[in-house]
Amino acid sequence: MGARFAALVGASLVVAGAAAGVEVEGGATAVSWGAASGPVLAYAIYLDRNGAGFPTLPNGMVLADERRFVITGAPGDVVRAKVAAWGGDPVSMGPPSPVSEPILFVVAGNDIVANGSFESGDDPDPWMTLFPGSLALERWSVTGDSVDYIGSAIPAAGGERSVNLSGDDRGGVSQQLRTHPGLRYRVDFAMRANPRGPARKYELQVSAGATTRTLSADTVEGAGWKPIRFEFIASAAWTELRFESLTRGYYGPIIDDVEVRPIYVPQAFQGPSVVQNGGFERGPDPGAWRLLRPGQDELEGWAVSRDSVDYIGDAFPAAEGQRSLELTGNGAGGISQVVPTRPGIEYRVSFALAANPWGPAGAFVLRAGAGDASHFFVAIHGDAAADVDWGAVAFDFLAEEASTRITLDSLAPLWYGPVVDRVEVRARE
Repeated sequence: MGARFAALVGASLVVAGAAAGVEVEGGATAVSWGAASGPVLAYAIYLDRNGAGFPTLPNGMVLADERRFVITGAPGDVVRAKVAAWGGDPVSMGPPSPVSEPILFVVAGNDIVANGSFESGDDPDPWMTLFPGSLALERWSVTGDSVDYIGSAIPAAGGERSVNLSGDDRGGVSQQLRTHPGLRYRVDFAMRANPRGPARKYELQVSAGATTRTLSADTVEGAGWKPIRFEFIASAAWTELRFESLTRGYYGPIIDDVEVRPIYVPQAFQGPSVVQNGGFERGPDPGAWRLLRPGQDELEGWAVSRDSVDYIGDAFPAAEGQRSLELTGNGAGGISQVVPTRPGIEYRVSFALAANPWGPAGAFVLRAGAGDASHFFVAIHGDAAADVDWGAVAFDFLAEEASTRITLDSLAPLWYGPVVDRVEVRARE
């Protein structure tokens, strides 16, 4: 995706109908602009990267007939651009254009949907009707009345299979997705009307958490698969993705190629972290693990504030480095650190979170605090022993004093609990 500039007028760039911002996946995107009036030898491009300001000298030059420049960036970069026309001598540089809207370099994570193209399951050829409780479609639950699991009866968007959401009547499919609260996710899927049905609109409703979209497709000549995309912000450790037909009868909307990916957006909190020993690398050698109690003061920068915690070494992998900290030792424990802050400045607390992989299946709750503010997060047990499923969580607070106490407390009472690593507190800058 590229950011497009409107035409230069009198050697200045006029931005027309600019979007609120352009998201770019990958490491590069191109910006383009219209021709300037008057004699132009080349165009000078100036870039403001991550708020550092525009340089005096241009970041690049392109010949007059190109009017296109490739901007590179790393995930998290925010780049703004402006362009000036140059006539060929030191005094013929035109005034710069208005600044472009932000170009946001983001990265999409791995697909978290299982069997999103419906290729895994019983052989439906040419099609078969599934009712609630059916196990024929792997990792999906059938809802409503029924759905048709389509094989060769209708060409799929990808692969060989798809799902018609109206079987004998309005039905649907759903799947529980493992998500991280506060993280943004993007849903992609393909949709079409059942080409064997009568000419009409075929509607479906798709929902992920609190976000719902109602969509339609029809059977006009030439109509086929169309891509659909929307986003949602997860509010829990598990989010239900649900597709439901709104069309009565045997024919309905068909879906295929379902993907859900986390979208990591540019981080506005880019000041240096004010936390000491946020990765827990500095402390006594824990071996596999070591129990720490209040008053021991062995973990540099941190105080054990409740019952006890386990200082983890090679018992299981850390999110970063070699060590991490389980907040439940013999009982529900916790840690705290007082960090320097500036009153009136917004800060973000972020950390890696996982569940102890050796504990029982279930959820482990952590309470994180900054000053008077507190937030609750949930870590879910991994699928197998030694399978540590690290996730990233964060919350923001407004500093009121010159120092703020950061607390991380387990609410899991015995032996096994949430594990933390890579704790950071950064100011918005």
